[in-house]
Amino acid sequence: MALTRPASLDQVQEDLTAAFEGTVPVIKTVGAKNDLLISTSYLYDQPNRQADVEKALMEGLRKRHADANPQIVRSALVGPSVAEDIRSSAVISVTLGILVIALYLLLRFRSFAYSLGSAASLLVTTLVILGIYGLLSWSDLLPFSLEANQDTIAAALTVIGFVVHDSVILFDRIREERKRPGAEALPAAELHSQSVNLVFIRTLLTTLTVVQVVVILLLIGGESTKGFSLLMLLGFLFGVISTIYVASDVSALLLERFRRRSPAAAPSSR
Repeated sequence: MALTRPASLDQVQEDLTAAFEGTVPVIKTVGAKNDLLISTSYLYDQPNRQADVEKALMEGLRKRHADANPQIVRSALVGPSVAEDIRSSAVISVTLGILVIALYLLLRFRSFAYSLGSAASLLVTTLVILGIYGLLSWSDLLPFSLEANQDTIAAALTVIGFVVHDSVILFDRIREERKRPGAEALPAAELHSQSVNLVFIRTLLTTLTVVQVVVILLLIGGESTKGFSLLMLLGFLFGVISTIYVASDVSALLLERFRRRSPAAAPSSR
């Protein structure tokens, strides 16, 4: 909705609740203070009556804001089938992305430990950032609206690609450290910890460089890019944490387990 002047959200919600026969809408400002994003479940189960919903919307806004010349800029009905399609696409895309990357790491490092460690890191990162994104979209903590759409899927896949880059750098360093004399006798956890310390500064600087660009896009970008930018920002930050504390630790635990099963020959990571 576009208004010619800012409106009181409490007044708008009160008027629309009455117009929607007691159904309380969710109202947020987008961009300028006089642009509103209004979501409602009024007549949700009757999609052929969308015109009635728009009529009730206009009547409610004109009750105390007729002088603001309210106009409907865009309206959309998100039905159960559309929501299910988005959810299915997200699950399939993210799952395939993680599996393909895990296969790539298996072929590159010849080690199930590194492949599974990276897959665990990617899974944890994806679940955490999508969970935080969902909580933020449900709350009113942000001055802009968050929606789950195709941009959300694209941002999640972008994060997966970035996080696996950190994992590859870490595993490359671990592989080089294992070539040192006497390294095979060290516990995997200790060797991985040393490798993390060696690549930490490089990983941190790379991440901060990307984060600067994403923060700029989040602050001065258009309204349609804010959700995408926020999800990528969360992914880049939590991706570093996940690489250090999930990918490294899971792979170290698996390597130790493989070593116990084959005491005569530790699994090769070369």
